[in-house]
Amino acid sequence: VSPWQWKYLKYWSRLHPRVLTWSPELVSQDKKFMKFHYLPFSFDATEHDNWSARPKKNLCLLMQSNKASKVRGELYSLRREIIRYFERRGDGLLDLYGYGWNTPHTQHLGPSEPFYTPIYKGMAGDKWETFAEYKFIFCIQNAIPAGDYECDIFMAIATGAVPIYLPPLDADDYIPRDVYINYNDFKNLDELTNYMRSIV
Repeated sequence: VSPWQWKYLKYWSRLHPRVLTWSPELVSQDKKFMKFHYLPFSFDATEHDNWSARPKKNLCLLMQSNKASKVRGELYSLRREIIRYFERRGDGLLDLYGYGWNTPHTQHLGPSEPFYTPIYKGMAGDKWETFAEYKFIFCIQNAIPAGDYECDIFMAIATGAVPIYLPPLDADDYIPRDVYINYNDFKNLDELTNYMRSIV
């Protein structure tokens, strides 16, 4: 994501006859913007049963980098709340993977600060393999403007895990409601965790 591109969008977009975007807001404002979604990977559907049959090592997983932002609507802080919640529980139900945790070296991650937690498991060797080892995957995007879809929810579905998803407003146009657990449906993390444990 380039902040420069957003800041000067109305200027540089004049240089192109068409601009592909995930943003329905931009599409509604100018005919030169065309809606476009893509996934940065391909997946062989025949592998689904193999992934689903993998032994599960724990209840749930969060795989994200330790990032931060001061932009309104960011969800990096929600990821930290989830981590601290499971840390306080002390029952080891969540494993954390990703860059920038448990280290003082976070400069390459933007305005992030060091974050230490005992539930951190290090770097995953393969994201597909790791997703397949968990029953539930927290799929908390960086932000959830309408039209913006990150790949984690699709990877979770493909590997047989159940996504815990905080969906954009137009999610019903793209993702069936019965393939994920909506984070918004629960009053708090206690209620969500009790629900996850009750259905496994």
